[in-house]
Amino acid sequence: MPTVTSYFAVLPEPFLTKNIYQYRTSFVARQSKRKTYLSDNSFIFLNRIITDKSRLFENIVFNTLVRKHSEIFYYKTTNNKEVDFFIIQDNLKILIQVCYKIDDVDTKKREINSLLKAMEEQKANMAYIYTYNTSEQITFENKIIEIIPFWQYLLNQ
Repeated sequence: MPTVTSYFAVLPEPFLTKNIYQYRTSFVARQSKRKTYLSDNSFIFLNRIITDKSRLFENIVFNTLVRKHSEIFYYKTTNNKEVDFFIIQDNLKILIQVCYKIDDVDTKKREINSLLKAMEEQKANMAYIYTYNTSEQITFENKIIEIIPFWQYLLNQ
């Protein structure tokens, strides 16, 4: 009898979903934990009454990034904080958080603290938070976190 895990294992085959894995130097450890994104945002609306804008937004960002980068991970810090996307491109480490609205003080603090810890562990000096419509630059010691609207990122591509 098939299980939910079996169904999720075959969904990427017809390109309905795409999995990303936690960044680990060990391939075996890397394959053990995954996050699944849908190829089409319309699937997120199925069986929902209330729209989850945050989930839609993160899915849109993922689908855009996957077109540009061949390998995308998510990153979990040693103190269990999660960064949505971690990309290594030409020896450059790119850490990205996705947050539809970052106006709430607790949300902003959580997103920034996750990035600062990941930047420390990966020895990165720059990271990004993609938002719906907020723009700001935060400098902490020698680290810069660029908060930019995702549409602005798209225009600069």
